[in-house]
Amino acid sequence: MNLTNMKFFKILLILNGFLLTKGDNTTNVDACTSSYTVLPIVALHADGYPTCTKQPCEVIPGTNLHLDLNFTSPSYLEHIKPVIEATVFNQKVPYNLAQTDACSGILNTMCPLVTGESVFYTVSLQLLPFLPKVSVGLEFSIVNKDTDEAVVCFKMNLLVK
Repeated sequence: MNLTNMKFFKILLILNGFLLTKGDNTTNVDACTSSYTVLPIVALHADGYPTCTKQPCEVIPGTNLHLDLNFTSPSYLEHIKPVIEATVFNQKVPYNLAQTDACSGILNTMCPLVTGESVFYTVSLQLLPFLPKVSVGLEFSIVNKDTDEAVVCFKMNLLVK
């Protein structure tokens, strides 16, 4: 990547940060029960669809969902992983993500993260094409691998159409 392209990429990241602030382009999410986690600003969108702004977010089987998060690192974080748990019919089911290292989804900086550092993070997940019409509770966390504790977390509801 040449210097001009790198500058353009950095400008896009900065603009993305300004757009991903509490407002019309973000998804209304709920805090997790742990008071020790950071509630990020979230934008959930699917390929070809606008950002979902209120819950439940309607999703279509077979589409790619993208979660864009903006948060401030609560501590020094060197090894982090994304964790998703779905709740369907009162049963919790872990969702295996292709991305196992959350550092690879950070757009504006690199791991290790320092306390107070602003972070723009993205992760994608593929919805199975044969999902039934059902309500799903989704809990997303970024977990410190060194302590196995969630440091960033939110909950939201999805409605599979």
